[in-house]
Amino acid sequence: GTIIPADLIEREDELRGKYGIWTAESLKVVINRYVDGAIAEKTGHQVKPEKPDVLVSFDLVHKDVTVIPSPVFVFGRYKKLKRGIYQARWVPGAEGTIESYIGEIMKEAFKAEDYKLHAAGREDFDVRMLGSGRPFVMELIRPKKRKVNLADLEKEVNSKLSGIIEVSDLRMTSKRVVVLLKESSRIMRKVYRAKVVVEGKISPEQLLKLEEELSNAIIRQRTPIRVLHRRADIIRERRVYKVLTRPLSNNSFEITIECEGGLYIKELIDGDGGRTRPSVSEILGEKAFCSELDVIDIIIPEELMKEVGVHG
Repeated sequence: GTIIPADLIEREDELRGKYGIWTAESLKVVINRYVDGAIAEKTGHQVKPEKPDVLVSFDLVHKDVTVIPSPVFVFGRYKKLKRGIYQARWVPGAEGTIESYIGEIMKEAFKAEDYKLHAAGREDFDVRMLGSGRPFVMELIRPKKRKVNLADLEKEVNSKLSGIIEVSDLRMTSKRVVVLLKESSRIMRKVYRAKVVVEGKISPEQLLKLEEELSNAIIRQRTPIRVLHRRADIIRERRVYKVLTRPLSNNSFEITIECEGGLYIKELIDGDGGRTRPSVSEILGEKAFCSELDVIDIIIPEELMKEVGVHG
């Protein structure tokens, strides 16, 4: 685009009014077309105003040129193999996060100025993300390179972050997929595996009852106390689709939960002082708490994967 001196625009309007040529192309349109042609001739690339890779602004007032590369978007999945890592960079005092670990490597690969992680939800600091990984899009801001061998980039990330983070299925995508990722997070099914410890002894009959009463149950969950400082205090309803248990000792067991996105699992287990109902504690009639939690699968809606494929 171009920035034209105000006096030229005024003189153009005067001429249009004087000779009644309001339907003629404006001076700005003519100059832009000339600039597009000059850029195409010099670079050998056709100018595409609908989805430009680079925005170039010619300031004819100050005789200056500004070049702004459009962001690059990379879709993928990440596994968090180690507990004790936050997802986002904004967490105060966080030394290494999912965003910074992956983002710094991608930033260097694309020669970008900055980056931003867009993920389908987030796991807690002390929770691992296993299975096929959490879907994410990394937005690379003002990249100097737009084409990178993603297979090589995937290997580099996994080599440098071995034992901490692992990425897979990297592919180029678009900003639209970022929006779809956020919108689809609520309808993605999540599968969790937790270790549960109770105050009393647990019988096989109690575990069977737990499976029966929680499977296909609608959970009414008031915003957990631990996140009230950053979430509105409302009641959410989420469905649990399936529950399986496996005894570990006379007062502990493993539970696998498949549910709607947005359900707080730790509170589903301990009940959060009655703010989550029904809960594992309520059904067992014993105080229970989650001693360890992993996300073991996130099921992406088919429509989203089709969109990723289209823009990949």
